[in-house]
Amino acid sequence: MFGSSRLLRLLFLALGVGGCSAGAGGGGSGDVPEPRVRDGIAYRAGVEVLERYPVQLHAWVRVENRTDRDADLTFPDGCVVLLEARREGGREEWVQARQVSCVESVVPVRLEPGEAREYGVQVSAAEILGDSLPAGRYRLMAVVRPRGVRVEVPAGVVELAN
Repeated sequence: MFGSSRLLRLLFLALGVGGCSAGAGGGGSGDVPEPRVRDGIAYRAGVEVLERYPVQLHAWVRVENRTDRDADLTFPDGCVVLLEARREGGREEWVQARQVSCVESVVPVRLEPGEAREYGVQVSAAEILGDSLPAGRYRLMAVVRPRGVRVEVPAGVVELAN
C-alpha cells in the first residue's frame, strides 16, 4: 500500500496542484523543461507541494556533469538554490534572495563525469505572497550561481494562496 506522503503527493497531482513543471518555453503543466546547460553542466529543477494547508513547497535543482572530466563548481554562499516567483508576463514578483540571509561560506562541489547532485529549498506560500501579492498561479524559477554566474532554471507552475 502507499505511504501517507506518497498518497498525498498522488492526490495533489490528481488535483493539479502538485509539482507540475512547465517547459522553458512556457508549455502547459506536465511538460518536462529542458535542462539549462552551461559549460557541460546540466541544471534541471522541479517543485512539489509538501503541505496543502498552509501550502509548503519544496523546490530542487539537480546539477549533473555531462562532460568526460571532473568538474569543480563553487557556489558563493550557503544558499545554493534560491527561488523567484513570477506571474504572467515573466516579471519578478518575489525574489527570495532579497529576504534571506545566507551563510557566508563558499560551497565547493566536485562532480565526476556523469555524477549528479541535488540541492533544495523549502518555502511557504505565505512567505512568497506576503501582504502584497495576490493568490494565483506563479511560475517558479530556481536560481543557482555556480562560479558566481547566475543560472535561472524553470522549476514549475504552482497555484498559491494564503
